Amino acid sequence: MRMKKKLIAILAALCLTAACAAFFAACGEGETVKTEYPYYTLTLNESGDGLILDVPYASKLPSGAISVPAASYYYIGNDGVYKEHDSAMIVTEIAEDAFKGIGTLTSVMLPSQVKTIGSGAFADCKALETVTLSDNVIAVPDNAFDGCTALKEVIGGTISSVGKYAFASCLTLRKLSFGFGENMSVGDRAFFYTNSISSLDMTKATSVGASAFEGWISSQKIVTGSTAGWSDEWRNGCHATLA
Repeated sequence: MRMKKKLIAILAALCLTAACAAFFAACGEGETVKTEYPYYTLTLNESGDGLILDVPYASKLPSGAISVPAASYYYIGNDGVYKEHDSAMIVTEIAEDAFKGIGTLTSVMLPSQVKTIGSGAFADCKALETVTLSDNVIAVPDNAFDGCTALKEVIGGTISSVGKYAFASCLTLRKLSFGFGENMSVGDRAFFYTNSISSLDMTKATSVGASAFEGWISSQKIVTGSTAGWSDEWRNGCHATLA
């Protein structure tokens, strides 16, 4: 009898372990899993070499920190059907407005194969604090983090383009832990009221849009090189110290 109880306990523990593993795989810990996600949709891109991730079922998304899946067997293919395929495809793109307005996210990590983030992808995520981009992401698009008022740090590789309102109203953003590429472009109001950044090196920027730093105060510093290609209105509403 005692041996039977022990055997039952072992089997129960094994089942629990398997269930937990399946759950975390479904949550997308940057792995390739053979499952259908309850909150993501994955669609084959036009070139057929990667998947576009969207979040149509935001209410089902786990709260807190998430890692976007690196690849999936389950996606919408050329036939327009969402089904399991024989071969996994990598996730290369985050759709426009994919995570927009999801108030339960605190941290997001993108897999290394992601190259493109759609405009507004993380806009108005009020609890989002940290984002780790793929090193392959070279552009932060329009409105990407617009209204992420709790955002503190964005980590990445080398960024060559920052779109309009990309970091607008990121009131607590302190660290941009990525490099700026040569001939970088910065859109209108890209850093609108990002008042927690102490200093920003813009010496590689060849194009800066109107009111790019509107709302900056005198205790903040912008390091500039040549401003020949910058908008005549780039300093509108900006009181930062120039160096």
